[in-house]
Formats: sequence, structure tokens, C-alpha cells
Amino acid sequence: MDERLFGRLGEWLAHGPVVVATVLQTRGATPRKGGSRMLVTAASQSFSIGGGEAEARVIAAARRLLADNGDRAPVEIDLSGRPDAAGVCGGSMQLALRRWSGPTDRERAETIFRQLRAGNTVTLGETDIGHAGATSRTRPDERLLIAGGGHCGVALYEMARHLDFDIWIFDPRDACFADGDFRDAHVLSGDYVQLATALDTTRPVYAVLLNRDFPTDVATLEVLASKPPHSLA
Repeated sequence: MDERLFGRLGEWLAHGPVVVATVLQTRGATPRKGGSRMLVTAASQSFSIGGGEAEARVIAAARRLLADNGDRAPVEIDLSGRPDAAGVCGGSMQLALRRWSGPTDRERAETIFRQLRAGNTVTLGETDIGHAGATSRTRPDERLLIAGGGHCGVALYEMARHLDFDIWIFDPRDACFADGDFRDAHVLSGDYVQLATALDTTRPVYAVLLNRDFPTDVATLEVLASKPPHSLA
């Protein structure tokens, strides 16, 4: 899921060039698969293509591209465990580095982010990826609907906010949101009918019921049944 990545790319491009590293294809056992991406600048990096020595080599290659003012470059990562390999997973990874810079690239990054934010799938082409003939479909984050703003809801939110979820929280009690525990989530409170708003999306919806009592669960389920989520727990 690349929604946050392209949002951050647009922000970082306001301050200078950024390399987007994309995993094109893999063979055998590898830490990440095709379509994984990360961002690299001269001083920072964000997201991951797998970590460890493999990622360190990708970051170094991206910074060489930035220093040389290049546009694109391929990277091959050997994970066979042989001398000079980047790991012992047993496979290999082929990546493309693409240097993004200037207002045109920033506008493209922001357009991709807006489309993903609207719940749409975006097809990236070779100009976006930096490799001849390469294409990649990037999808919006899946939605996690947490029904229940008590301590269990807070605990689940604290874990989920580090993952690629579009998080929504519902509780009929306004007091659950007084302390700002769900600051990065979309909050719904009051009438149960508002739950239908969280279901009105093309994103896959995963719902978790953590309400305070059985009657609240029943009232929640009556609304969720109108458009059942992808998964309900």
C-alpha cells in the first residue's frame, strides 16, 4: 500500500529531490516482493524494501544517483549467502531507482496521492518507476473500522496506526474522544447510522467490534449488515 508513501513524497519534494526505490521482481526467498517501495533523500529515508544489508545497499545506490544528478538506475540484490551477497535468504531482488524532483514530479506525486486518498487504484508506468516497460498497480490503504472507543479500542488503534490502514473509530459516547487518543483517525460518534459513512468506500473494510456491551454490538451490526465489511471480528 503506497498511500502514505506518495503523500510523503509530495511533501519531501518541496525541499529537494527524492529517489523512489521500487522492487520490480524477485526470485526465491526475499524479505519483500514486487511492488514494495521506499523513499531516499541525501539525508533521510522512509518506508522499506526489506531492511538489513540489502536495504543499506539500495540506500547507498540511491544516494549515488542523487549525488551524480542521475535520473534512474537499476539495482540487483543477491541474497544467496555467497561471498559479497547482501543476505542469506536464498533469493534475489531486482529494483529500479527513479529520481523525482521539481514541480512536475511533485504534481504527479500529489495527483497519485489524491487518487489513492479517494480510494482509487492507480497504475504507475515506466516514467513513474524508472525502468523501461515496467508497470505497477498501487492500491489505496485498506480501511480499519474500530467500533468501540474504550481502552481496548485505544490499544488496537495504537498498534494499527503504525500499519497501512485508513483508520476510522466509532463510539456513540462523545466522551471517548475527549482526550485525543485517536488523533490520526477519522472519528465518528453519536447515532449509529453514522457507521454507514465508514462503509461508503471502494476500499476493503475490516471491522472490529470492541463495544462496551452486547446491545451496542447489536446496534452496530444492524448498520454493518447493510453493506457487510470485507472482514468482521
